[in-house]
Amino acid sequence: MGGEVRDLTFERLLSFKLKVPMDVVLVDLWFLDGRMEGWARAERRFALAGSLIRRNFMTDIISALEFSDLWMRVKELFDLRSIDDVLRFCRRFYDYAIERRGFPPGRGSADGDNR
Repeated sequence: MGGEVRDLTFERLLSFKLKVPMDVVLVDLWFLDGRMEGWARAERRFALAGSLIRRNFMTDIISALEFSDLWMRVKELFDLRSIDDVLRFCRRFYDYAIERRGFPPGRGSADGDNR
């Protein structure tokens, strides 16, 4: 995976306001998405977005839809097949955030959001 695509993906992930740490969200989505094998992409997108809202990980439905779409692209681009792949991706994401911003996602902001 090219560094520029990775960096753009990480920046996009950092732009979402989450109520829980990113690794919690990505692991949860990985498990849920795995149970929807064979579903149409649009149905998966809506189900994942609904899960983000229901679990109170996000409050804005439009952002939840955008995040679920991004998750499906990340899963494909970074070939996240196992939970270990997801955890390695999270580690690289957190390392990127610390390197670029000086603090991990969810820290360093007044309201405690992901940014």
